[in-house]
Amino acid sequence: MAIASLTVFCGSKSGNDPLFCEHARQAGNLLAENNVTLIYGGGNKGIMGAVANGALEKGGKVIGIMPGFLAVAENRHTGLTQMIEVADMHIRKRMLYEKCDAALVLPGGFGTMDELFEMLTWNQLNIHNKKIFVLNTSGFYDNLISFLNAIEKNGFLYWGEVGPDANNDSLDTRGPRGYDEVNQARKPGFFGWPLFIANNLPYRAYDYATGQSGPAFDPAKPINNSRNNTGLVELPPAQPAFIWYPYGVSKEFPQVGTGGRTATCSRWKSA
Repeated sequence: MAIASLTVFCGSKSGNDPLFCEHARQAGNLLAENNVTLIYGGGNKGIMGAVANGALEKGGKVIGIMPGFLAVAENRHTGLTQMIEVADMHIRKRMLYEKCDAALVLPGGFGTMDELFEMLTWNQLNIHNKKIFVLNTSGFYDNLISFLNAIEKNGFLYWGEVGPDANNDSLDTRGPRGYDEVNQARKPGFFGWPLFIANNLPYRAYDYATGQSGPAFDPAKPINNSRNNTGLVELPPAQPAFIWYPYGVSKEFPQVGTGGRTATCSRWKSA
């Protein structure tokens, strides 16, 4: 999916590590250089100000969304491409979600966590399926990641179907790029996902705890050794898809065009 607009959630304070603001400024530079509109909370202080000014100094388009009562507390930015004043925080968050193609989370406090978890929850409830990226500057979010892993280990989240959703292959580390499929279930069987995609293109085993890639799965003898597996370990041979297509041009099925995808997936689901 091409990202034309990105919402950034971050703190109105600078924090103790100078890298927080420096990385925010660099992120703003990159957005402007790639013609991606920055959408954010509208402030001109702390990390908020750093990301906005980083985009503006490179000629980028920046849209701020702020309730009127925060104009002083968050030092409302007066040099943006557009400032949208709203009545309250709920409208602000909704507009931040609605106007973006994806979101980036930088260091911040309670407000940033509120925005992150509400967007995650809306994703989980299929209110939207927008990508959410986290910039873990100086390991700021290490403890949050550990907390999410603890929630999963204690049974409040479960692993969803996981497969790389990419525009390019990464065959040496993860596997093929993302594809959508149409399958024909003429008889019971195993249709491959999330170990295989398309015409039985294999993904590699991947350890999320260590970030290490393993061998590619074998479509003739697929093994499901997930700790959450309650059924067969050795699965039936994988059946290739009837139709498959990526984000880009499909050599096999050019009729589908480009840019069309229908499937969504996520790492964590609610129990």
